[in-house]
Amino acid sequence: MEGLSVITPALTPWVLPVSLAVLVALFLVQRFGTAAVGRWFGPVILLWFGTLAAAGVVEIARTTGILAALNPLEAWSFLSGRGAHLLPALGAIVLALTGAEALCADLGHFGRRPIQWAWCGLVLPALALNYLGQGALLMAEPAAIDNPFYRLFPEPLLVPALVLATLAAIIASQAVISGAYSMTRQAMQLGLLPRLTVRHTSASAAGQIYMPGVNTVLLLGVMAVVLGFGSSGALAGAYGLAVTLTMAITTVLGWFVLRQGRHLSALVATPLVLFFLALDALRSDGLDLAPFVVSLDTTGLPRCARTAVYPVADADEVPQALLHNLKHNQVLHARNLVLTVHFAPQPWVPQGERLTVEPLGRGFWRVKLLFGFMDEPDVPRALADSRWTLLAGDPMATSWFLSRETVVPGRDHGMARWQQRLFAAMARRASRATDYFRLPDNAVVELGTRVQL
Repeated sequence: MEGLSVITPALTPWVLPVSLAVLVALFLVQRFGTAAVGRWFGPVILLWFGTLAAAGVVEIARTTGILAALNPLEAWSFLSGRGAHLLPALGAIVLALTGAEALCADLGHFGRRPIQWAWCGLVLPALALNYLGQGALLMAEPAAIDNPFYRLFPEPLLVPALVLATLAAIIASQAVISGAYSMTRQAMQLGLLPRLTVRHTSASAAGQIYMPGVNTVLLLGVMAVVLGFGSSGALAGAYGLAVTLTMAITTVLGWFVLRQGRHLSALVATPLVLFFLALDALRSDGLDLAPFVVSLDTTGLPRCARTAVYPVADADEVPQALLHNLKHNQVLHARNLVLTVHFAPQPWVPQGERLTVEPLGRGFWRVKLLFGFMDEPDVPRALADSRWTLLAGDPMATSWFLSRETVVPGRDHGMARWQQRLFAAMARRASRATDYFRLPDNAVVELGTRVQL
């Protein structure tokens, strides 16, 4: 539904309401069974993947050099040449594979053979051709990097492509719903869940079922996610974490399959599982903080006699605000605190147990603050009351750097003023770290991306 904004920014305020309406309608038709739904969805999906393949073939024919990407040696050359940027590249590859978990979940719903035929005969070839087509387009027109998918289509076909892409996204969610039914039923059969109502919607296929309770809970959960995050961009971090955890759990369960199903010895099964578990544990993006601090020895950047505090969620990675500060201001502070805040499963944390400091050298410290769930997370006060007051320095010489995406009004799109205000209000719904952690307003510096309406 976010594609509505591509047609015209005036439709942006309707993204959430229309998304919720489509979700409600989608879950309401589940009672008629997947066979009834498939009658409508099947032709659209065939048209969707056919369009993907055709759009890719047109660009491949124009730039045939992209076919060299089919050589596995090119993939090895690409990965081996990434150096320190290997993890972000692997993260992008993992994101390209997302959705496979729903495919596996539907094995119990549709059976093995239909999924094999659909994937090998339609989905994989169409996606491969489309990705190759996008690569060919970028080789010929590097400026198309802003949106290589929609740039595959000529302008008269842009709106039909957008409508078809939206319909395909709606239909793709059916796989998740069907997978939820299938997994819940399997858990019931294993004795891991209490018995729930199961309605068979097909006399010819035992796997086609409808579970009213699961349908209701899933609808409420999805609506809560849509309202809570508000956009796919805001959901990206949580989605990546969910996919990574799913892969990790599947890998651990794979050990039991190898041991009990394949009857492999522990000496054979354990190394296999540990190998894939290590891949699952890779971070998709970000730079490691400790090596980054060491590398600053050779930069020769000037330092100002102030303290910079970078509140982050992961203290093992370089804060994005720090990277922006280095890029735009070309300066480091004399003292740099990479700060994380955690909450303990107890109502209050004594003052003496609240602060942990780890020196990293080169003017950097990793600082951890621990609050109880009943404590007020006043971060500046917690630092000022600590034994590390000299580390933080004078509050008037301390700056708090935050990473943030800022929505700003546009000038060239003809968007009404009230629409701009509505969109900006939607963007501000997320709780600000400045308010939540009681950061001083006159000492906060927000660095990030400015997004024009």
